[in-house]
Amino acid sequence: MKKILILLFTAALAMLSVSGTFAADMEIDSSGNTSVQGNLNVAGTISGNGSGITNLNITDGSVTTGKIADGAVTFQKLDSGICSNGQVMKFTGTAWACGTDDDSGGTVTSVTAGTGLSGGTITGSGTVAIDFTGSTGASTSAARSDHSHKSPMEIALLKWYTNTVTSFAVPDQPYGIAFDGSNVWVANAYSDNVTKLNAATGAVVGTYAVGDGPNGIVFDGAYIWVTNSNSTTIQKLNAATGAVVGTYSVWPVGEIAFDGEYIWVTNYASNTIKKLNASTGAVVGTYAVGTTPWRVAFDGANIWVANSGSDNVTKLNAATGAVIGTYAVGDAPVGIAFDGANIWVTNFYSNTVSKLNAATGVVVGTYAVGDGPRGIAFDGANIWVANGGSDTVSKL
Repeated sequence: MKKILILLFTAALAMLSVSGTFAADMEIDSSGNTSVQGNLNVAGTISGNGSGITNLNITDGSVTTGKIADGAVTFQKLDSGICSNGQVMKFTGTAWACGTDDDSGGTVTSVTAGTGLSGGTITGSGTVAIDFTGSTGASTSAARSDHSHKSPMEIALLKWYTNTVTSFAVPDQPYGIAFDGSNVWVANAYSDNVTKLNAATGAVVGTYAVGDGPNGIVFDGAYIWVTNSNSTTIQKLNAATGAVVGTYSVWPVGEIAFDGEYIWVTNYASNTIKKLNASTGAVVGTYAVGTTPWRVAFDGANIWVANSGSDNVTKLNAATGAVIGTYAVGDAPVGIAFDGANIWVTNFYSNTVSKLNAATGVVVGTYAVGDGPRGIAFDGANIWVANGGSDTVSKL
């Protein structure tokens, strides 16, 4: 019996596949289970599924990356209850602990001033200002309160507004009219002033004195320009306040237009048109046109002049002032407008309107209207003609 026990013990040791030192108290039961009371030092491999190994403590620092096989520890085997949602493990300098994930979103709490950016270092809340005085960057990249950036086509169509306005109440003897996006401005030829009306209500916002015989009026995005035919001056008014900020002597003066950079004024007595710097009012060019030039229009690239004495219109390059072409229309053309593709001209003595292709100058149509047509305008879909001789308005 003793020999059998020794053989069984030897077989059990063989099954353990271990080598090392054992304490004296070691038991093997009839099922082959081994119990050790004391320390078990293993230099080899303990095989099995590990289900029977419990309450084991791993000494700090005893497990290194070199002792863990690649892929042996997976995310599924990690305790998901260590950190709450939105937290990650962070090293505090002395230990690993749960903390907020800084990349999960938040609020900018610091802005440092730089080129074109002012406001200083901001912590918490504050205001950042952008400098628009530089010469770089696209003019349409941002808006500024003192100027309205418009495309040449929007300027040509006088589209300073966002809404369609249908009618205005005007004072006695109005000759010229302009819209600044919020208000209607009227040049009152017999009272030597201009009236500013609220476009939504028609209420008079202000009346401002100008020169003698104001008739032509135009808005340049920031200022109102008025031609005073009797005093042979052009005046520039602040559109916000109505204050005159400049008076320029130009003789003679007729109607007026703006091309996005320069002011153009017809001179009916000298058969010319003058080009003025919109900032200074200085004349930068004088160009010959037809006889008795009256009204003027801009098509996004060119200046068009209605020559009432020579029964034609002149097309000039807005950049150079060079004449591109002269095109015959009806008898005594005085009014002129652009619809985005065509030039429309009122022929005072013919009681007609001529329609010209803006690209070629070719007359593509002539249409009968009322008696003595003068003023003409485009509303985005239709042409409106003021017939001074018959006291009517024609809609085409």
